[in-house]
Amino acid sequence: MDQKILRPKELSVEPSSVDAAKVFKFWLRTVEDFISSLSESQSSSSAINKKRIVISCLSPDVYPYVEEAESYEEIIRTLRSVYIKKKNNIYSRYLLLSRQQSPEESIPEYIQELKSLSRQCEFTAVEANQYREELTRDAFIDGLSSSVIRQRLLEVDSLDLMKAFELADSLDRAQKYSTSMGRNAAPTPSYAASAPQHQHEPKRSAPQHQYEETVCRQQVRGKCIFCGGFAHSRTNCPARNEDCFKCGRRGHFSRACRSARYGNRVRMMAMDKQDEDQPYLAVMQTPSVVAGAPDCLGPAVVDAIVKGQSIKVLLDSGASDNFLNKKVAHRLNLRVEKSSAVIGMATNGLSATTQGRASASISLLGRDYTNVPFQVLDGLCADIILGHNFMCRHSEVIFKMNGPRRPLTIPPLQKAVLGLLAAKVDPPDLFRHMRPNWKPLVTRSRRYSKEDLGFISHEVKRLLEEEIIEPSNSPWRAQVLVAREGSKKPRMVIDYSQTVNVFTELDAYPLPSIESIVNKVTQDKVYSSLDLRSAYHQIPLKDSDRPFTAFEAEGQLYQYKRLPFGVTNGVSAFQRIINRFIQDNHLNKVYAYLDDITVTGETLEEHDRNLKKLLVAAKRHNLTINEEKSKLRMTSIDFLGYRISYGDARPDPERLRPLLNLPPPDTPRELKRIQGMFAYYAKWISRFSHKIQPLLCIKKFPLTKDALVCFETLKTELAAASLGAIRSEEPLQVETDASDYAIAAVLSQSGRPVAYMSRTLNTCERNYPAIEKEATAVVEAVRKWSHFLKGKSFTLVTDQRSVSFMFDQRNRGKIKNSKILMWRLELSQFTYDIVHRPGRDNFVPDALSRVNALNRDLKELQTLHNNLGHPGFSRLYHFIKTRNLPFSSEEAKIICRQCKTCAEVKPRFYKPASRNLIKAMRPWERLSMDFKGPVKGRNSYLLIIVDEYSRFPFVFPCKRMTSAVVIQCLTNLFCLFGFPAYVHSDRGLSFISHEVKVFLTERGIATSKSTPYHPQGNSQCERVNQTIWRTVKLLLHGKLMAEEQWEEVLPQALHAIRSLVCLATNETPHERFFNFSRRSMTGTTLPTWLLTKGPVLLRRFVRTKGDPLCDQVELLDANPTYANIRHPDGRETTVSTSDLAPYPSIEPTDPDRNEHVTSERFETQEGTANEQTGDSERSEIIEPSNETTYEVPLRRSTRQRKEPQRYGF
Repeated sequence: MDQKILRPKELSVEPSSVDAAKVFKFWLRTVEDFISSLSESQSSSSAINKKRIVISCLSPDVYPYVEEAESYEEIIRTLRSVYIKKKNNIYSRYLLLSRQQSPEESIPEYIQELKSLSRQCEFTAVEANQYREELTRDAFIDGLSSSVIRQRLLEVDSLDLMKAFELADSLDRAQKYSTSMGRNAAPTPSYAASAPQHQHEPKRSAPQHQYEETVCRQQVRGKCIFCGGFAHSRTNCPARNEDCFKCGRRGHFSRACRSARYGNRVRMMAMDKQDEDQPYLAVMQTPSVVAGAPDCLGPAVVDAIVKGQSIKVLLDSGASDNFLNKKVAHRLNLRVEKSSAVIGMATNGLSATTQGRASASISLLGRDYTNVPFQVLDGLCADIILGHNFMCRHSEVIFKMNGPRRPLTIPPLQKAVLGLLAAKVDPPDLFRHMRPNWKPLVTRSRRYSKEDLGFISHEVKRLLEEEIIEPSNSPWRAQVLVAREGSKKPRMVIDYSQTVNVFTELDAYPLPSIESIVNKVTQDKVYSSLDLRSAYHQIPLKDSDRPFTAFEAEGQLYQYKRLPFGVTNGVSAFQRIINRFIQDNHLNKVYAYLDDITVTGETLEEHDRNLKKLLVAAKRHNLTINEEKSKLRMTSIDFLGYRISYGDARPDPERLRPLLNLPPPDTPRELKRIQGMFAYYAKWISRFSHKIQPLLCIKKFPLTKDALVCFETLKTELAAASLGAIRSEEPLQVETDASDYAIAAVLSQSGRPVAYMSRTLNTCERNYPAIEKEATAVVEAVRKWSHFLKGKSFTLVTDQRSVSFMFDQRNRGKIKNSKILMWRLELSQFTYDIVHRPGRDNFVPDALSRVNALNRDLKELQTLHNNLGHPGFSRLYHFIKTRNLPFSSEEAKIICRQCKTCAEVKPRFYKPASRNLIKAMRPWERLSMDFKGPVKGRNSYLLIIVDEYSRFPFVFPCKRMTSAVVIQCLTNLFCLFGFPAYVHSDRGLSFISHEVKVFLTERGIATSKSTPYHPQGNSQCERVNQTIWRTVKLLLHGKLMAEEQWEEVLPQALHAIRSLVCLATNETPHERFFNFSRRSMTGTTLPTWLLTKGPVLLRRFVRTKGDPLCDQVELLDANPTYANIRHPDGRETTVSTSDLAPYPSIEPTDPDRNEHVTSERFETQEGTANEQTGDSERSEIIEPSNETTYEVPLRRSTRQRKEPQRYGF
């Protein structure tokens, strides 16, 4: 076959690009390889024009660099000088030695980067003394204090230690002479470059424009006022064209900046000179964003890593927020959101305006902080300033000041206490309504783990100390359970569902209407939300009610002195007490829903009056407020599932988040779930049947643009239908479902969805059985919407029948699973009916529960994907399943789809819709041909021709791939079968030559060629090539022959391929080509006894009832259809083989005797030979004599029957 040479890509990279040198080196290598391969493939007579080739590989932007070059070598030399910039060897070695691993960089990436840096250095074989001098030279240049001298030394390519010393000494002396001459010529300066180091406040320095006007006449003795170095002329100042990091102006360095805004103005106050050990307070007189010049705050400046770059960070306890230099933000390519805010300084007259907001992840002192927010300021004194809100993440931040006095510690602020721990209210009648047949119940004691026993002991001790419980002599006894809700701390709960709750009648006292409270709250502008700490445990119980609450713990019996959690009427009793508390104290604009209390006011003054009145009343009644969960003076507040502001009440975004985050389906199964969910709520979507049409027509994925628009539109309309208020008079329904990786639920009223819930299961929960996952979905949904469900009767819907039985309050079965028992106890405080709905009808929760990888952090899976060598989805998901890792197939698809390395190294090229090749309609209509080779042997190539209709192959061994060979083979083939209509081939030189084209055209044969580098265009021939050569190699291997002998087995290989069925046509090539079956040595089989002469049994056709069925005859010869036999009287006749049966033998039965063997005869190239296969030596038939007859004994069972054993007699 022709060798294809791939043309190099065009060089279009800009010389100023960061990767220009790397791209050019790769391009140059491909060009050189291309020219070398082209030279080898062409004959020696034709010379290659290298100049034209390399110019054709240049873009129009790069060509002007080599436009005047005369030869190929000059072009390459010019391009080398443009793209490859030689670095100073000393600087290259400095980069290598100072390179450190970044936090985001792996070990293989780090060592690869070091190898890349080392290739830029020049290393030679040196002795120890020379190596020591080179290291000393590098350290000498790196440690010079003068950047000017260092710059001059780095301009020299080859520099030893002695030469570096002489050049540096000469430059240093020249600088001193220049300074001395300038000092003699310049007048005495009228002011100093920096403020003197004394304790009283320095005078404000002159503004920038003042010393710019006097740059030529004012010099500081021995120092330059612009760069801070030795005095020199302005034209030689290194800071002349540089920008100041402090004020942002050009012409001076930040260390010499004298701007009033950034001066060091730290004043020591309240210092007691009489007592050296008395601590003092430092008052900062600078803006809140900076505490002073960075040189004065060395202990507070640390190095950090942001996006792989080293950044200077100032920790400023006086700054209220985090600030980022605008130039640093641009350098790091951070996204800056436009915003403007005025930042107040320490004094009233100073302020600054922010340039926007940004966020970034920081690696600081060995710790990582993600999404740290910043205010962007222009001209900041440091790259980043981390203020008070950042430091509050830690318990303490320690600065080492290295001062002579002992450490100064500022005590923490004392939190204000909003209330006391005891409550003075009237005890409720908790167990006033008991059923007439009530009687004390005692539940069986439970066993606990060591961890739970320790927790129960600690809780009982705490409750006894706080006088919430007391020892008891009650006839009632409930059991303790330890409830653990995810990552929250455990709680001790009492299971009253098996004791007092069984006989307690429901208190019908209503809870407040959520809708009415929301409407009242929206009429005001300022809000505060207060939460009661352990609200139930603040309400006292009557002495007569306490025995009903008895429970067992640590082998003792205790009872509650305060209202416990888990009793039937606890919710109603608590709401009644809170309402009475508000009424009795005449509290205005105070709304309570159980332990959530909201205070409002139209103005801030009115709100403060109402709040103060509430706090005074709470203190008087000893109600304890949870200050950690309380929010004061808010203009927007989240309350009972609504986000409330003045005149506006919107549903909490969390209610709609699972619906709005629902991703478009990417499989037919997911599409069915989505269609079912939308159809379930069809009556809440206008013109639903019209709008869903684009989703119903989907047959391929990903979705089309119209389908995506339809999907988003339906989600938006369904979300709009869910925005309505939750009406208290209508019944609520909670529908739940769980998948292997997520749980979901929907809260609805009269068929209208009002809230959604979904979340992924954690690693522990994913190991739950299916029943516990469904139960988790029920419990999580009730917890999330408890403020809607408490005090109301609602319906629970689940697609797990076992869960509906376990959580049915009418069933009192013995549940052994402590987890299920704990959840059942938690649900016992609600009033509900639970029903079972088959999974096929549970559309909405089922669709939401499949959304399990939206907000999950997949860093662990991404790391696993990288460490495994970036496998594809199939291999990655197989690894996950075999190791039982907690990742789904969707998450594996996301990682493989989003991996940048996989996209670059294993690109997923677009596959257009496949177009069917031209199909032949009859044999010998279209032929495809191709060369196979080179191969070992006498002939190096195989010309393979295939009939496209029948897949019948023809193979011609040949020595060369030339047009003459192709014409000769086609001539021989056409003499046998005639001319075809078409001949198809690839673009090999021997196929597209003028001779072949003329040969085919003269015979009226049309030709076609496949496209370059596209073997699929000649797919039939390419596939037959593989099949023929694979069959040849299998035959060679089976016969222990060398590969050079392939021509000896080629006829047998072709015979096999032509005789075997083709799966594409469901026929053999021979049958489809010649329209009749091919006789093969593997076609028909005969049993062994038909292949050997001897006695056989012949069916008797004419007989009476008592005559035998068969007669003994002698078999002479047989084929698959007929047999020649000799009767006992000597007659020879021909009978059908279907009338013969084997004659029995007295020898033991040989399992191999009935083995079927081949009896087909075939012709080989050497001649015709009758060949039959079979084990004739093992198939000996004993010739019966006239004197002896043998009776074959009947085979009987050798099993012995045993008498039955009877017991008890």
